[in-house]
Amino acid sequence: MALRVAEGEPANALQVLSAQITSLRMEGFGLMRSLALQASSGVRVYVAGADQAKRGEVLQARAGGWRYLIFDGAQSQFSGEVDAKGEDNSARFTQVSSGPFEQATFEAINRAETLDQVNNGEYELRYLKIPGVSVEAVWLHDTHGKEDLFLPLLPEHEELRGQEPISARDFIRIMQKIAEARLEFTTEP
Repeated sequence: MALRVAEGEPANALQVLSAQITSLRMEGFGLMRSLALQASSGVRVYVAGADQAKRGEVLQARAGGWRYLIFDGAQSQFSGEVDAKGEDNSARFTQVSSGPFEQATFEAINRAETLDQVNNGEYELRYLKIPGVSVEAVWLHDTHGKEDLFLPLLPEHEELRGQEPISARDFIRIMQKIAEARLEFTTEP
């Protein structure tokens, strides 16, 4: 049926990003030399801590800002993020990034659109960050509550297969194992 983005995106997000990108261009930021840049729809960013991952609470990640992929032609060049503040839900620029995660995100979303589960169901596209264990993933949230799916991006952990869909149950189990090892390593004298 569908892969959709969450509602509630700040109305002025693209204007805020455009102003920031223009400012960075003026400063000579090398990535932004093209004048033909385009932005994707905003994807809601969710953030979980290593402690949350260890407890198996990845699905309770905190909703954060909105992430946009910025394109120059068919290639994702960088991403920009905004968060929404105040009663008017106005956007505030938070970061711009460039590197392999941007293209990996684009490829994972394209992959997600070909999945039978997505074509036969209804999923909300999300972006998950778990900084404490160095994991980022495209999160496909099943809006009917059946089974969320995750597509890890450039995983450094062997258990995560790059851009292959992983069920929520398996993703949580893997995150618990990784977080436990990471937290044990960082707390030992």
